[in-house]
Amino acid sequence: MMVQSDVPSDMIGRAASAVGVIGSLAIIIGLASVTFVDRFGIVNMLIFWSLFMLTVGIGAFYIEMKAGLAKQR
Repeated sequence: MMVQSDVPSDMIGRAASAVGVIGSLAIIIGLASVTFVDRFGIVNMLIFWSLFMLTVGIGAFYIEMKAGLAKQR
């Protein structure tokens, strides 16, 4: 029983950490694009995508925290 309940929470945790890494990379790319690629209209798209990935990362972190709390019980 315990093994079956641990497997999905581990997968959720790994996916959440991967999404968090992708979100932080998107934020770094967005900030770099503001300073370097200011000529093109890509800057607004990258800012939008970095904000979107930030919200997704926060949601995934919340899911990871809930999975960790459920695993501790």
